[in-house]
Amino acid sequence: MLRYVLFLLDTQAFALPLAGVEQVIRAVEITPLPQAPPTLVGVIDVHGTVLPVVNIRQQLGLPDQAVQLDDQLVIAQLNERWVAFVVTEVRGIIEPSIRSLVAAKELFPGVTHLEGGVKTEDGLIFIHSLDELFAHSAEGWLADIRQ
Repeated sequence: MLRYVLFLLDTQAFALPLAGVEQVIRAVEITPLPQAPPTLVGVIDVHGTVLPVVNIRQQLGLPDQAVQLDDQLVIAQLNERWVAFVVTEVRGIIEPSIRSLVAAKELFPGVTHLEGGVKTEDGLIFIHSLDELFAHSAEGWLADIRQ
């Protein structure tokens, strides 16, 4: 059975494959990095490990927003590196039926960051691939912060 992490950005629902998600934590203070690209919000310390925080809002065409106290951070794998990204709320794990899945090519042919969608009573939830979502913008800064 395919499993996904369901999260909200504002009121819009999105999903990521569960296999690429490590954990979800409450929002913490993000240390900005001077002269960082817009997709890199800053870094956080999670149990002694420094993780970059990426802005997926920008990649999804949503307006930027300051981190709120009740936001959450999803720690997920991006290009073989763990990163965090800010979401409004994680709703949990979903296990959609095969019948409710829609292939990406049926939704938006040629959009590589979209793995597909899940039809629900409330509408369509887009399933994204972080690796593809950041394929072009992440390569440079990920290489710069690898240690």
